[in-house]
Amino acid sequence: MQERISRISFLQFNFFLSIGFIVPFFSLYYRNVLAFSDGRVNYSVIGTILFLQSVVGLVSPPIAGILSDKFKIRNRLITLFSILTAFGGLLSAIPAFPGMQKMDIATRITFILPGAILIGFATKPIFPLLDTEALAALAMKYNSTDRYGAIRLFGSIGWIISASLAGFIALHAGNLLPLYLLFIGGFVSLSILGSTGISEKIEKVKLPLKLLREDRKVQLLLIFIFTVAIGMNGSFMFTSLYMSELNVGINVIGLAYGLAAIPEVFILSQTKRIIPRFGLKWMMLAGDVVLLIKLLLFTFIGTKASPLFFILIQSLHGIAFPLLYVSWISYLNEKAHRDLKATYQNINQFVFTLGSALGNFLVSLIVGALGVRWMMGFSAGIIVISLCLFFLFSKIFAED
Repeated sequence: MQERISRISFLQFNFFLSIGFIVPFFSLYYRNVLAFSDGRVNYSVIGTILFLQSVVGLVSPPIAGILSDKFKIRNRLITLFSILTAFGGLLSAIPAFPGMQKMDIATRITFILPGAILIGFATKPIFPLLDTEALAALAMKYNSTDRYGAIRLFGSIGWIISASLAGFIALHAGNLLPLYLLFIGGFVSLSILGSTGISEKIEKVKLPLKLLREDRKVQLLLIFIFTVAIGMNGSFMFTSLYMSELNVGINVIGLAYGLAAIPEVFILSQTKRIIPRFGLKWMMLAGDVVLLIKLLLFTFIGTKASPLFFILIQSLHGIAFPLLYVSWISYLNEKAHRDLKATYQNINQFVFTLGSALGNFLVSLIVGALGVRWMMGFSAGIIVISLCLFFLFSKIFAED
């Protein structure tokens, strides 16, 4: 069993190492590649691509969750989605290859759009599939999932390494192409490593989906998650563009994203103590409040602020995200029937992706019309709404 847990920990590391190279720079890459010859940028096009990249991820998680629970094929699904992600990365990177700069905008979009859609479709189920396997292994060994953070922290370490190095790699290369190549290579390796060692036997079971339809507590929690996702991910995906517009160097942008995961590692390493002591309800509240503070600070930070301030403010994300995410998946894992574990986690991913897609689209409209600073204020307003929902639904977040 320990070997199984170690393997899952390494897959978490590989997954986050891979996405850390490029995910923080999606909006910046799209701006650079899709800019007109005179330097003008159509932010609505960038927002539409990010919206579609997110919205297609609504389809795959529920399907993956049901297939995983019904046939017990998590490893095969991880391999399939990793291969599709690598191919999507290749399509998106083509306009940045040497000799391709003479493409017109329409031609570049014909590569970037399907690549982005494929990345959005294929990456979304991988994370909850890995989480489901981690939670199942912990339940079998310890009869508890409180140690989930000790596995997930390997993902944070992978993110710290790749996101922190990404800015320096891009600065040295003079473009973002190497980051896409590292992203592609990472998912090729994940497809190979994920193909064996988790669940080998295909076993068909009958799923009690009626339980999900009748679970009002879970449904209200999903409304809260949806609202948080609008405020969290809409701003997160545009933070690199926001910093660039304020003349922050790309190396500092990478460090801000990478080092933000350091407090995340500490929190995840302590979940077996934090959860019993404070409970899932107060973890959610603390995460939401910290997220609000981060967005407010970004809203009012001066244009001449030291790069250190951007790094410190972004580090608040590394406090807010693990508190929120661990509380969500732990609650859903506790509520789920034993044959619906992957389904619940993938529905969580579906709802989070839906909120993220809406957030990306709304933020792109605000950036185009009012500027980058207003998008942080808008996102802060959404988090205020989520806090209101938290107190409205507070009774359901208390452990049974």
